[in-house]
Amino acid sequence: MAISRELFDRLVDLRRTTNRFMIAAGIEIVDAKEGTATARLVTSADKHQNPQGVVQGGVLMTMADAAMATALVAFNDAVATVDMNYHFLGAVHSGDTVLCEANIIKAGRKVVVTQAMLYVEQRLIGRATATFLRSGKKMIEE
Repeated sequence: MAISRELFDRLVDLRRTTNRFMIAAGIEIVDAKEGTATARLVTSADKHQNPQGVVQGGVLMTMADAAMATALVAFNDAVATVDMNYHFLGAVHSGDTVLCEANIIKAGRKVVVTQAMLYVEQRLIGRATATFLRSGKKMIEE
């Protein structure tokens, strides 16, 4: 790890506590290691369900985006999502718990490519890839 464990933990905590949209949706970052992150969402009808009676796709995309961005915290670099592709592979029903496992596929000096796999129990329900642009601006000054 290029940064200290203390700084890494502070950066993960920053991602957990300042992403207001992620928090409002009920998405939690439950684990992070260098280059990986895991998020969890317990879905509910009143908060996440669309008119067809399943979880709104945008919630799952938000979850994937948040987990993939968290996988990048070891760079201590403010990042922006510049491209994201999501494949819906199965329905998520209210009351389901979704786990999202994200990791870095390729990291360059300016561009980082990531992926996320979303599961309900052992059932794969979504797959995302995203490209992030590194700003060069530190999230936390060391």
